[in-house]
Amino acid sequence: MIAIGPLVGQTIQTPEQAAKQFLALDLPREAIWVGFALVQILNTLNFVLRAIVTPLPSEFEWMVSPVEHLIMNSVLQFGLAVSVTFAGRWLNGRGGFLPVLSCQVWINFVQLIAMAGLTVVAVATPTLAGILDYVVAIFAIYISLHFINQVHQLGSLWRSFGVFLLSGVVMAVAIALLGQSLLPSI
Repeated sequence: MIAIGPLVGQTIQTPEQAAKQFLALDLPREAIWVGFALVQILNTLNFVLRAIVTPLPSEFEWMVSPVEHLIMNSVLQFGLAVSVTFAGRWLNGRGGFLPVLSCQVWINFVQLIAMAGLTVVAVATPTLAGILDYVVAIFAIYISLHFINQVHQLGSLWRSFGVFLLSGVVMAVAIALLGQSLLPSI
């Protein structure tokens, strides 16, 4: 068993080593799926708390309910794991779906810790919290590249970046096609 606190710190300080250590855990499928569900629920709770702390203008309040956020975020995260798996395989990576999903769950968990901290910061300075949201997102991408590199054994962050971009294109096309099929014809 591994302590979560040190692994969180290692994920932030040396993501490549953290990815190796995390993948060595070889988590069972049930743990990965429970972790996925838990992270999505905690992310939705943080979304609700953030909306309470820094409410949107009234004309935007109807946009996303917590249930819609949970469903949309879960579908997007699942789709991202699928697209990273296939994009990595297409670029000669070796990672399977469950290791990719487990890495994504871990990265989301670490990012959620930072976002919860930013929700507290938003009470005092919403503008600073908004700026730091972007910093956290960019750093999460950097960490993701290291985890993609390790899970697919690509040997290069540039190849990981290629997987990241290709999976983003796949997701954009999937969202566009899905959105087109769900919209009423005009």
